Amino acid sequence: ERYSSLEVLVGVYAYAIKIYADFSGYTDVARGSAKLFGLELPINFDAPYTARNLQDFWHRWHISLSTWLRDYLYVPLGGNRHGTVKTYRNLWLTMVLGGLWHGASWNFVIWGALHGTMLGINRAWQRAKLPGVPRALAVFFTFQFVCFAWIFFRAPTFAHATLVIGRIAKLPSDMPEIARGAFGTVAPNLAPKVMAALAAGFLTHFFPRGWLERVRLTFAELPAVAQGVVLAACAQAIHFAAAAKAEPFIYGQF
Repeated sequence: ERYSSLEVLVGVYAYAIKIYADFSGYTDVARGSAKLFGLELPINFDAPYTARNLQDFWHRWHISLSTWLRDYLYVPLGGNRHGTVKTYRNLWLTMVLGGLWHGASWNFVIWGALHGTMLGINRAWQRAKLPGVPRALAVFFTFQFVCFAWIFFRAPTFAHATLVIGRIAKLPSDMPEIARGAFGTVAPNLAPKVMAALAAGFLTHFFPRGWLERVRLTFAELPAVAQGVVLAACAQAIHFAAAAKAEPFIYGQF
């Protein structure tokens, strides 16, 4: 209630980046630690916000969980072996149960139900062989849906979720003022460094894998002293960007 519609909307996008960076980084720490013991854990995230549809999203987001849900819930429920209606039912139930896995909250049930419903629509679209949507539009709309569902995932209560959605719905009435250049008045809390961090979070999704691999190989070939300097600079940058209060991993609670 204290923030403008634009600030609330950016807050939703910010949470999308935060939960991805938090959980993907959390997984990378686990995978890197395992490598020190000679264990190779599978990749768990694959640029999920570049997904073209929701099925593609779940092939890229929390891959270990989506694989588990498929093997131990969807398939035992019957999968796609007993007709179209039961296939959609099984898909929906799997995602609702996946939502409940996060906690006994109606918001998690709604989050799972939204994903289950959209996955069903996605499957129906593919089976009907309807015309495809241009990739850029498909990625854009998939991301918007995922962010909408994140509102219910993040909000502590259903009332909070509807309050956020209601606030965002007022954006069209705020647009004339934004268009007049009153950005500082409409969104005073969107500091440049915050927007830069969010932009970096989005843009890194679209970096070609080859670039990242070249950076990794270049670092690996540096002398030990140079590697130390680079790591010290990264540590300093992280320290500079960090908040004074420690932030626990979001997924540590699940």
